[in-house]
Amino acid sequence: MKIINQLMQTPRKTLPKTGSGILLITFGSSSLQGKTALEHFEKNVRHLLPHRAVRWACTSGHLREVLATQHIKTDSVSKALLKMHFERFHDVIVQPLQVISGREFEAVASIVAESQHLFQRLVLSQPLLTETTVQAAAEALAGLIPQNAGPHTAVLFAGHGSPHAAERLYALLERALQKQTSLPCRIGTLSGRIRLEQILPYFSALGIRTVLLYPLLSLIGRHALSDLAGADENSWKSRIEQNGMICCPVLRGMVETKSLAQIWLNHLLQAVSDRETSSFLSENIP
Repeated sequence: MKIINQLMQTPRKTLPKTGSGILLITFGSSSLQGKTALEHFEKNVRHLLPHRAVRWACTSGHLREVLATQHIKTDSVSKALLKMHFERFHDVIVQPLQVISGREFEAVASIVAESQHLFQRLVLSQPLLTETTVQAAAEALAGLIPQNAGPHTAVLFAGHGSPHAAERLYALLERALQKQTSLPCRIGTLSGRIRLEQILPYFSALGIRTVLLYPLLSLIGRHALSDLAGADENSWKSRIEQNGMICCPVLRGMVETKSLAQIWLNHLLQAVSDRETSSFLSENIP
């Protein structure tokens, strides 16, 4: 709240505006896999938009504290924007690495709205899933499914979920996915409307013996390692096995998958002026 008050009290033209930048928003990650994925994504952003400076913000206060114990300094969204203001940025694109426009996205949107007076141009880009990107996301996810999966195999994608209207995008994505693969395919959520206990009877009725479990999460962190693939009896892996099926978790975050990362990058490019992106070709992404 202190930072937000500072944002609201800062005069519009306190400092001359000289630079353009990008603020990438992540929930955060303390794992090597997650950090590596974010570093690679930043590398792609810098490759595509070399004339824009890149900054990061972490929405999880808990993870900011964890990273501080590792001597890694991270900023909240409001603090990152305030610092960019004092660095004399005038044109900032905020790109969240969130999956849907749920509560976490809305919290970011609120801070961006409160920070408009700090910049000549401040634009909030889109999360991964929108109505116009569902098909591309389905094709990308289908590409993760092995072609040689045996009979009686099903695919289960696990999202975080949100008590928000945007969760309907999971249902749209599931329908699009089911058209992309011959295997039974479902999307469940850890804390949303569609839970694992609603999906397991469906798999059992089909005689499924093996479930390929994919996190529908931007990064591999606690949710994927513990809640999905952990040894605890309440993890999704354990509960699937308790129902007589083999569970094969595939621990790869969506930021790590090029075709999914491309969707976020396309949102970012759309938010940037045509002058900077007119020569962009997707095949140039490393």
